[in-house]
Amino acid sequence: MKNSKKFKIAVTSFFIITIALFVGCKKEQVNTQKHIKQKTQTENTNLPVKLRKLDTPTMDFLNGKSIVVILGYGFNDNQTISSIKQNLNSMFGVESQNQTGLVSIYIFPDDFMSGKTEKVSMLNSLIEGKDLLGMIIFGAPEKTGNVISTLKDTNETRKLEYPVFSFFPQDDIMASQYSSDFVLDYAGNSEAAAAVTENSSETEFSIPDFNAPIVISNAIQVMITNKAPLVQDENLIKTVQKIVGSKHKVSQFIDKETGLPAINHFTFE
Repeated sequence: MKNSKKFKIAVTSFFIITIALFVGCKKEQVNTQKHIKQKTQTENTNLPVKLRKLDTPTMDFLNGKSIVVILGYGFNDNQTISSIKQNLNSMFGVESQNQTGLVSIYIFPDDFMSGKTEKVSMLNSLIEGKDLLGMIIFGAPEKTGNVISTLKDTNETRKLEYPVFSFFPQDDIMASQYSSDFVLDYAGNSEAAAAVTENSSETEFSIPDFNAPIVISNAIQVMITNKAPLVQDENLIKTVQKIVGSKHKVSQFIDKETGLPAINHFTFE
């Protein structure tokens, strides 16, 4: 009887200790998970707004990559530059001397000066060593298309591994079309384009309800989602419409001489 009583006490003690250990481990596990969650939330809060909700595979893909934004004719005045930089820094992070960022912004002509001469070809040195996810150009100066076309033609595949979006280029249109995934112009842009010349390079485009920071942000989001150059098919116009937003209607550009629509050239109104 005594042995039976001792056995029952031993079994009971064993179960009590086991339960206590289980509860303790469970509580520790919950606390650990809570700590990890709080830490992750804190880290995400420190990220730029648009990067906070990206999944881990996408964040891993973006690691070390850059999206280059070039602000040229019509978009290189101080107010526009400041507005775009503030927005992109908040949304995606802008690279500077003091911080890393997904976006690198270059201004024409300021960042393209060789002595007292403007050289678009300096783009090569600006992007050298960067693992590009994409390039967005507003108001491309003359010969920009040639520079990018050379990058394209000298590649083994004769293609760029990243997309190039060109808005309101002041460059040769054929070169712009060849070097870009798409080209976008304002339908009523003839007067604005005429005003934006090398002698008035800081003149702003006057386009009703057009928000350059938002459009650039939309373009970057498309680049992050696609992770590759755009396919030039019937869906391309839908992508461009998404970038421009619902306040404007995007249409295929029709060549006045041939009457034929351009595959990757669009206008909006």
